[in-house]
Amino acid sequence: MHENVTQAAMYGPTLNRLSTGSRLNISKYMADYSGNFNAFLVVFDTDNQRFLVLNGTNPALLIPSSSDPDKFSPENMKMDLLYMERALTATNQFYAILKSKTTNEIKLLRFVHNGTVFSPLESEIVNQSSLLDQAEFYAVDPNFGYIIYTIGNKVFQYNPFSKSYTQILDLGSRKISLLKFQKLVYNKNNTRYKEFAKK
Repeated sequence: MHENVTQAAMYGPTLNRLSTGSRLNISKYMADYSGNFNAFLVVFDTDNQRFLVLNGTNPALLIPSSSDPDKFSPENMKMDLLYMERALTATNQFYAILKSKTTNEIKLLRFVHNGTVFSPLESEIVNQSSLLDQAEFYAVDPNFGYIIYTIGNKVFQYNPFSKSYTQILDLGSRKISLLKFQKLVYNKNNTRYKEFAKK
């Protein structure tokens, strides 16, 4: 369901459906852009392997298109979603990690949106030795745009710009139960809160 107080939109019909009314199964990973008054949410239809968007006060999800279909077609990904997030970087881009069931190929997508049109920034095959698909937790570093992820008691960093990955922390016998950067939507330009968001 959707609530947006600034738009006087209160809880109403469920959103995991298209305008046709058919119910959809969507991933638990949802990425939102709340940088202005028009709320924007990207979700992933797990059955049909496609991205969908909630744009403004629309009562149902919409099927997006791509400004460069040769790089990727959001309405027909043919892969399963492993993780998705809006990166709190200067460009407010979306990150999505996907995996093919048939080839085990791992793909990282980075894109921005203009309404319901996705503009790809990068669509890359990730080296399987990074073990990115085996992660238990993911987060996107808002400072540099790196993907931080955990496997067991270890924390790794994937750099999508140099296509490299490194282990950055080994916690020994300690258990990792959560990994995140704090998302701030109020007073986010305050210097103090900017520093919190980077930790």
